[in-house]
Amino acid sequence: MKTKTTNAVFIALVLALSIFATGFAVAQENESVSEETVAIEGEVEIVESGVEPDSVLHGLDRAAERINLALTFNKVRKAEKALRIAEERLAEAEAMAKKGKIDHAKRAEKFHDALVEEAADSAEEIESNGDNETAKESLKEILKLRNKIESHSEKVSLVKQRILERQAERMTPEQLAKLREVFERIENKSLEAEKKLHQKRENVKTKYKVLAAQTDEEVDALESDLEDKEDIVKEKSERAKREISRAELALKRLEMKLREQNVSDEEIHESIRIIREKIRDAEESERMHESRDAEKVAREVKEFGNEVSLIATSLREAKNESREAFEERHRELLEAAHKKRLEALERTDRIKAERAEAKERRMAFKESFKNESLAKREEFRNKTLAEIEARKAALEAKEAAIKAAIETRTEVKTENTSTR
Repeated sequence: MKTKTTNAVFIALVLALSIFATGFAVAQENESVSEETVAIEGEVEIVESGVEPDSVLHGLDRAAERINLALTFNKVRKAEKALRIAEERLAEAEAMAKKGKIDHAKRAEKFHDALVEEAADSAEEIESNGDNETAKESLKEILKLRNKIESHSEKVSLVKQRILERQAERMTPEQLAKLREVFERIENKSLEAEKKLHQKRENVKTKYKVLAAQTDEEVDALESDLEDKEDIVKEKSERAKREISRAELALKRLEMKLREQNVSDEEIHESIRIIREKIRDAEESERMHESRDAEKVAREVKEFGNEVSLIATSLREAKNESREAFEERHRELLEAAHKKRLEALERTDRIKAERAEAKERRMAFKESFKNESLAKREEFRNKTLAEIEARKAALEAKEAAIKAAIETRTEVKTENTSTR
């Protein structure tokens, strides 16, 4: 289903390119769409940038942050602090992009990526060995950190969309491509951190299951209870709803453009129908409290809609130049669309392979931990039995000695009586 949908999305993309190529009329942004965009973005709070990379004080500010992190020894607090600072670097990358300073945006990106990686690494080092209470506490902290990283990913996606739309008419295609690469690397680093936290969560759940001698269902119930107490369930649901709203908004923008061109192509409308089904799937996932799945599906739809909008803008600019430039840009964008389709298919295969590999690692870890725990239990059991046997033998020896002493004393007493 995912491959079919991906194909449909990129069919729509290529057809949309052809439609816009026949003559793109500059349309005024629908006022209601703009208001919806502002309303959705307003629900997500992103910190302001600190000392920006084009400032002479930027190096000193970064040095102070490194010292602060180095002196934070608690792994949970260190991960939280690194994520907060990473959000500042994200804001700095956006600020530099607005100024057209792509090299400085790249610098902010590198600092951001290092901080997100440090947050994920610190989370992986959170201690979960010992007794079941230690594992339970670790699970709670991991769930909170995973929620924070997922929240950060939402902010990254929002900033990426916002800055690319803003700069689409202000930068050359080459500049815009470089800017896209910067924010895609930021986005990928955040998603990598999510994967690390997901794996850590699975490992901790397995440890707790063995240490507390509970079933998978009992551990899942504990996880749900912890997420509910920490308001994680509520936050995940709100994120999913926002992403669904963004997906619907992106699709609405696309349909507006198609109406402006008086498009009645059956295949592209079939693709839109499939996309609408995906949005409904996301809504259903959210209702079933599968918020992360809903968020991912909706984000995929939103990215498609935004991609078409950016392509439309690029074609419009080319048309204003000359017919030759327009045709050249059209051909380049068609090739780019085809390349993106192939990349999406490869990414789908890679994700499947990664999931299969992760599943194998998880099963291997569970089996290893289970065998280790069984071995320790058997060792403890054997040691206990040995101690019991030793005590029993000692008691028997003591009883035998006492019995022998009593018998000896009785014999002596009998001999004394006979002598008298």
